[in-house]
Amino acid sequence: AQMDRELPEMGSSVHARIARLQYVPALLSSGRLTNARELVAALRRDEELRSEPTLLSWVSLYEAELAVGHDAALALAAAGRAKDGLAEGEYDDERSHAWLIEIRMLRVLRRNEDAASEVRKFGAWADERQSPRPLLRAHLAAAEQAWAGGRRDAASELYDIALHAAHERGIPADIAEVAISYGNLLIDSSDLTRA
Repeated sequence: AQMDRELPEMGSSVHARIARLQYVPALLSSGRLTNARELVAALRRDEELRSEPTLLSWVSLYEAELAVGHDAALALAAAGRAKDGLAEGEYDDERSHAWLIEIRMLRVLRRNEDAASEVRKFGAWADERQSPRPLLRAHLAAAEQAWAGGRRDAASELYDIALHAAHERGIPADIAEVAISYGNLLIDSSDLTRA
Protein backbone atom coordinates (compact mmCIF):
# COMPACT_ATOMS: atom_id res chain seq x y z
CA ALA A 1 0.00 0.00 0.00
CA GLN A 2 2.85 2.38 0.80
CA MET A 3 4.48 1.58 -2.58
CA ASP A 4 1.15 2.30 -4.30
CA ARG A 5 1.30 5.84 -2.89
CA GLU A 6 5.01 6.38 -3.54
CA LEU A 7 5.31 5.09 -7.13
CA PRO A 8 3.47 7.98 -8.82
CA GLU A 9 5.62 10.48 -6.93
CA MET A 10 8.94 8.94 -7.98
CA GLY A 11 9.20 10.71 -11.31
CA SER A 12 10.82 9.23 -14.39
CA SER A 13 14.46 8.61 -13.47
CA VAL A 14 16.11 5.27 -14.16
CA HIS A 15 15.87 4.53 -10.43
CA ALA A 16 12.13 5.23 -10.49
CA ARG A 17 11.66 2.87 -13.46
CA ILE A 18 13.68 0.18 -11.68
CA ALA A 19 11.56 0.64 -8.53
CA ARG A 20 8.37 0.28 -10.58
CA LEU A 21 9.77 -2.81 -12.27
CA GLN A 22 10.77 -4.36 -8.96
CA TYR A 23 7.26 -3.79 -7.63
CA VAL A 24 5.71 -6.05 -10.29
CA PRO A 25 6.73 -9.36 -8.60
CA ALA A 26 5.22 -8.13 -5.32
CA LEU A 27 1.94 -7.44 -7.11
CA LEU A 28 2.07 -10.85 -8.82
CA SER A 29 2.80 -12.76 -5.62
CA SER A 30 -0.01 -10.98 -3.78
CA GLY A 31 -2.50 -11.82 -6.52
CA ARG A 32 -2.96 -8.21 -7.61
CA LEU A 33 -2.89 -9.11 -11.29
CA THR A 34 -4.88 -6.10 -12.49
CA ASN A 35 -2.44 -3.74 -10.76
CA ALA A 36 0.49 -5.72 -12.17
CA ARG A 37 -0.96 -5.50 -15.69
CA GLU A 38 -1.51 -1.75 -15.34
CA LEU A 39 2.03 -1.19 -14.08
CA VAL A 40 3.58 -3.35 -16.83
CA ALA A 41 1.49 -1.55 -19.48
CA ALA A 42 2.64 1.83 -18.12
CA LEU A 43 6.26 0.66 -18.22
CA ARG A 44 5.82 -0.56 -21.81
CA ARG A 45 4.50 2.91 -22.79
CA ASP A 46 7.44 4.68 -21.13
CA GLU A 47 9.40 6.19 -24.04
CA GLU A 48 12.57 6.53 -21.97
CA LEU A 49 12.55 2.80 -21.22
CA ARG A 50 13.37 2.14 -24.89
CA SER A 51 16.92 3.26 -24.16
CA GLU A 52 17.20 0.65 -21.38
CA PRO A 53 17.19 -2.74 -23.19
CA THR A 54 17.65 -4.80 -20.03
CA LEU A 55 14.72 -3.11 -18.28
CA LEU A 56 12.64 -3.54 -21.43
CA SER A 57 13.47 -7.26 -21.39
CA TRP A 58 12.27 -7.48 -17.78
CA VAL A 59 9.01 -5.81 -18.86
CA SER A 60 8.69 -8.47 -21.56
CA LEU A 61 9.21 -11.24 -19.00
CA TYR A 62 6.40 -9.85 -16.83
CA GLU A 63 4.19 -9.44 -19.91
CA ALA A 64 4.79 -13.10 -20.69
CA GLU A 65 3.93 -14.18 -17.12
CA LEU A 66 0.75 -12.13 -17.15
CA ALA A 67 -0.35 -13.45 -20.56
CA VAL A 68 0.02 -17.16 -19.68
CA GLY A 69 -3.44 -18.69 -19.52
CA HIS A 70 -5.02 -15.77 -21.37
CA ASP A 71 -3.13 -15.10 -24.60
CA ALA A 72 -0.63 -17.77 -25.63
CA ALA A 73 0.58 -15.86 -28.70
CA LEU A 74 1.32 -12.75 -26.63
CA ALA A 75 3.02 -14.83 -23.91
CA LEU A 76 5.13 -16.58 -26.57
CA ALA A 77 6.23 -13.32 -28.20
CA ALA A 78 6.97 -11.59 -24.89
CA ALA A 79 8.90 -14.60 -23.53
CA GLY A 80 10.98 -14.69 -26.72
CA ARG A 81 11.81 -10.99 -26.37
CA ALA A 82 12.78 -11.49 -22.73
CA LYS A 83 14.91 -14.55 -23.44
CA ASP A 84 16.74 -12.85 -26.28
CA GLY A 85 17.18 -9.54 -24.45
CA LEU A 86 18.48 -10.68 -21.07
CA ALA A 87 22.25 -11.07 -20.99
CA GLU A 88 23.65 -14.55 -20.55
CA GLY A 89 25.50 -15.12 -17.32
CA GLU A 90 23.99 -12.20 -15.45
CA TYR A 91 20.34 -13.18 -16.04
CA ASP A 92 20.45 -16.94 -16.61
CA ASP A 93 17.67 -17.64 -14.09
CA GLU A 94 15.36 -15.15 -15.77
CA ARG A 95 16.28 -16.34 -19.27
CA SER A 96 15.48 -19.91 -18.23
CA HIS A 97 12.09 -18.77 -16.90
CA ALA A 98 11.33 -17.01 -20.19
CA TRP A 99 12.48 -20.04 -22.16
CA LEU A 100 10.21 -22.36 -20.17
CA ILE A 101 7.24 -20.05 -20.80
CA GLU A 102 8.13 -19.94 -24.50
CA ILE A 103 8.20 -23.75 -24.76
CA ARG A 104 4.92 -24.12 -22.89
CA MET A 105 3.21 -21.58 -25.13
CA LEU A 106 4.50 -23.32 -28.27
CA ARG A 107 2.70 -26.46 -27.06
CA VAL A 108 -0.46 -24.51 -26.22
CA LEU A 109 -0.38 -23.19 -29.80
CA ARG A 110 0.05 -26.80 -31.01
CA ARG A 111 3.51 -26.10 -32.39
CA ASN A 112 4.86 -29.33 -30.90
CA GLU A 113 7.82 -29.74 -33.26
CA ASP A 114 8.97 -26.20 -32.48
CA ALA A 115 8.52 -26.92 -28.77
CA ALA A 116 10.60 -30.11 -29.04
CA SER A 117 13.33 -28.22 -30.87
CA GLU A 118 13.39 -25.51 -28.19
CA VAL A 119 13.53 -28.15 -25.44
CA ARG A 120 16.69 -29.57 -27.05
CA LYS A 121 18.26 -26.09 -27.40
CA PHE A 122 17.29 -25.19 -23.85
CA GLY A 123 18.76 -28.43 -22.50
CA ALA A 124 22.05 -27.91 -24.37
CA TRP A 125 22.27 -24.31 -23.17
CA ALA A 126 21.53 -25.26 -19.55
CA ASP A 127 24.09 -28.09 -19.66
CA GLU A 128 26.68 -25.64 -20.93
CA ARG A 129 25.84 -23.02 -18.28
CA GLN A 130 25.73 -25.53 -15.37
CA SER A 131 23.64 -23.12 -13.31
CA PRO A 132 21.21 -24.86 -10.90
CA ARG A 133 17.90 -23.14 -11.69
CA PRO A 134 18.32 -23.20 -15.51
CA LEU A 135 19.23 -26.91 -15.28
CA LEU A 136 16.15 -27.54 -13.15
CA ARG A 137 13.93 -25.71 -15.63
CA ALA A 138 15.51 -27.55 -18.57
CA HIS A 139 14.60 -30.84 -16.86
CA LEU A 140 11.08 -29.50 -16.33
CA ALA A 141 10.80 -28.52 -19.99
CA ALA A 142 11.99 -31.98 -21.06
CA ALA A 143 9.61 -33.71 -18.62
CA GLU A 144 6.63 -31.67 -19.80
CA GLN A 145 7.55 -32.33 -23.43
CA ALA A 146 7.86 -36.07 -22.79
CA TRP A 147 4.48 -36.05 -21.04
CA ALA A 148 2.89 -34.14 -23.93
CA GLY A 149 4.34 -36.74 -26.31
CA GLY A 150 2.74 -39.59 -24.36
CA ARG A 151 6.05 -40.80 -22.90
CA ARG A 152 4.85 -40.88 -19.30
CA ASP A 153 7.62 -43.12 -17.94
CA ALA A 154 10.33 -40.86 -19.37
CA ALA A 155 8.49 -37.82 -18.03
CA SER A 156 8.25 -39.35 -14.55
CA GLU A 157 11.99 -40.08 -14.55
CA LEU A 158 12.77 -36.51 -15.59
CA TYR A 159 10.43 -35.15 -12.92
CA ASP A 160 12.17 -37.34 -10.33
CA ILE A 161 15.55 -35.91 -11.40
CA ALA A 162 14.20 -32.36 -11.19
CA LEU A 163 12.56 -32.95 -7.82
CA HIS A 164 15.73 -34.54 -6.43
CA ALA A 165 17.79 -31.56 -7.64
CA ALA A 166 15.27 -29.14 -6.12
CA HIS A 167 15.31 -30.95 -2.76
CA GLU A 168 19.11 -31.06 -2.81
CA ARG A 169 19.25 -27.28 -3.20
CA GLY A 170 16.61 -26.89 -0.51
CA ILE A 171 15.01 -23.83 -2.09
CA PRO A 172 11.23 -23.98 -1.54
CA ALA A 173 10.45 -22.03 -4.75
CA ASP A 174 12.33 -24.65 -6.82
CA ILE A 175 10.54 -27.54 -5.10
CA ALA A 176 7.21 -25.80 -5.64
CA GLU A 177 7.94 -25.15 -9.33
CA VAL A 178 8.56 -28.85 -9.96
CA ALA A 179 5.68 -30.02 -7.76
CA ILE A 180 3.19 -27.66 -9.42
CA SER A 181 4.22 -28.72 -12.92
CA TYR A 182 4.09 -32.44 -12.14
CA GLY A 183 1.01 -32.19 -9.92
CA ASN A 184 -0.98 -30.31 -12.57
CA LEU A 185 -0.19 -32.94 -15.20
CA LEU A 186 -1.16 -35.76 -12.82
CA ILE A 187 -4.42 -34.01 -11.95
CA ASP A 188 -5.16 -33.39 -15.65
CA SER A 189 -4.69 -37.11 -16.29
CA SER A 190 -6.92 -37.98 -13.26
CA ASP A 191 -4.03 -39.59 -11.35
CA LEU A 192 -5.14 -38.00 -8.09
CA THR A 193 -3.34 -40.53 -5.86
CA ARG A 194 0.10 -39.63 -7.23
CA ALA A 195 -0.77 -35.94 -7.45
